[in-house]
Amino acid sequence: MTNAIFDDQVIEADTARREVGIGRDQWNRVLRSGDLPVAKIGRRRYVRRSDLRDYIDAQFN
Repeated sequence: MTNAIFDDQVIEADTARREVGIGRDQWNRVLRSGDLPVAKIGRRRYVRRSDLRDYIDAQFN
């Protein structure tokens, strides 16, 4: 069971990258591909945890 509060939580893209455990070059390719929605505010990029989970799930299919 998932908690809706955490599903909509927005985290910095670099934090998400470290949680997933991939390198910066690969992560930047993911972000540039548009497969993972990203919001840019100033110099920082943000992703929703739910979008990150959906992206990871899609990699197994």
